[in-house]
Amino acid sequence: MTCCRGRRSGPSNGDPHGPNSLENYSIIHHKRLEDLSYFVIADDVEFDILGDSVRIKGRLWCAHGLFVDVSKELEFVDDTLVRTKNYAYHAGVAGEQDRCVFRYDNFDQKAGHPDKHHCHRFNPETWGEIMPEVPISADLWPHLSDAVEELAEWWAEVGVQLLPDVGDDLSAREIYRLEREIDS
Repeated sequence: MTCCRGRRSGPSNGDPHGPNSLENYSIIHHKRLEDLSYFVIADDVEFDILGDSVRIKGRLWCAHGLFVDVSKELEFVDDTLVRTKNYAYHAGVAGEQDRCVFRYDNFDQKAGHPDKHHCHRFNPETWGEIMPEVPISADLWPHLSDAVEELAEWWAEVGVQLLPDVGDDLSAREIYRLEREIDS
């Protein structure tokens, strides 16, 4: 399984990350998560309007004890439209110490990369980061749903063999329940 493939659909005629109304952005977000309900168990991602930007932050709890942490900032491009400014999708295995599977972000420009979009990969046997980061062109940086689908594929191809004892939905549901109790 090759992590860091970027957006599944590839370049398109329009900008798939172009400006959109916040209402439509939220509708699409929730619809895509509904489409992924076979894998996403719970959605703790919150949208917060902060003056001239919107912060999207939280965790998607997935089957098999997996998660995707989301940290995203949308900027208003006018009174009604928003566009992603910064993002990070951090996929991993939940536990006493979370283990990283991959992370997409655009927080910093890496030397030799054409733009800020890149992916961090992690060795599933040592959980150490594999260097260098993989450049992801501005045409192919993923949507959150692409990252969730990639994590589901990673589980089917790699994770289930490495972590067979973590492999049921109850473990992820139990972790989710315990986190909710701690936060209360």
